[in-house]
Amino acid sequence: MNILIYGAGMIGSIIASQLESNGQKATILARGSHAEAIRSFGIVTHPLEGDDYYTAHPTVIETLMPEDDFDVILVTLRRNQHQEILPILAQNQHAKTILFLGNNLGSAADLLEHLPAEKILLGFGGTGGERRGDIIYHFRDERTGKVGKIWLGELDGKRTQRLQQLAQLFQQADFDTEIQPHIDDWLKTHAALTLPLAFGLYRCEGSNYHLAQTRDALLMVCRAIKEGFKIVRKNGSRIIPVKYALMAKLPEPVVVAILRKLFASETARIAIAVHANNARDEMYFLAREFQQLIQTAAVATPNLTQLFAVMDTEQPAIPQGSKTARLNWKPVWVAAGIVTGIIGALGYLFSQRKRKP
Repeated sequence: MNILIYGAGMIGSIIASQLESNGQKATILARGSHAEAIRSFGIVTHPLEGDDYYTAHPTVIETLMPEDDFDVILVTLRRNQHQEILPILAQNQHAKTILFLGNNLGSAADLLEHLPAEKILLGFGGTGGERRGDIIYHFRDERTGKVGKIWLGELDGKRTQRLQQLAQLFQQADFDTEIQPHIDDWLKTHAALTLPLAFGLYRCEGSNYHLAQTRDALLMVCRAIKEGFKIVRKNGSRIIPVKYALMAKLPEPVVVAILRKLFASETARIAIAVHANNARDEMYFLAREFQQLIQTAAVATPNLTQLFAVMDTEQPAIPQGSKTARLNWKPVWVAAGIVTGIIGALGYLFSQRKRKP
């Protein structure tokens, strides 16, 4: 399969490296000094845990020409960069599949203005790391050897042959892969979760450790996630995967405790904070798209509004350690009362059973 990776950022570079290390050659589109660096030194990757380095030497191009012949074009650019490349992609005469691997809240409407539906696939690459000098340090599961997960889906939800071929290709390159029949719903759910996390970081000076130690900020993020999921449902989409729908029903103290533990980790710094801080332009773009969904749903979103306010006016950081807002403990006490009642009823029935001759 002749593959072009359109974009040599973190995800594009990791995919190119993984494909080559597993015997699949790829071409990568980069520009200027970045293109020259890849030509001269390759793409050097290193797992965050482990001692092995790998240097990939993909073919490098700086422009996609109409006559360039690729089976698949893998677009790994940020969401806010799509508009400038869509006319270029539309002019290419050969690619039958163009996979947009990243955030998208527009139900592919802007893509369909330039490309036929049969060419478009949507997906998301759930891998990450950070660049230290000229080396990309990335996640890798020491038990399975997987470097991340990739979700793929057709616009109409069908499980096509090309989807299965791409899933197999990524699996062979050490990615866990899932064919998602409701990829648009999945992407909206992902945004409803990711945007509060990112904007919570922005309100805490971009530091996941600051956020982890600030209950008021965690509570705002918790409530914003619940608001975001409500907006997704109001716009007629599912919450996918189901575990996120269950998360929305958890009491605030439980969700805040989960978020605190998450953001207190080095994993959160690399997987969430590094990307959110480096891709603020994309997060702002997605937030603007999500605001359109909010307007359509006509639902109050006070916490999302507070978080998104940083896009329009300078907002002071939420003081580290602040905990003036009140958690809603009522669902916890109700659940505790129900459990206590069940245990009491079972104890009574058991005691009555023991008294019988």
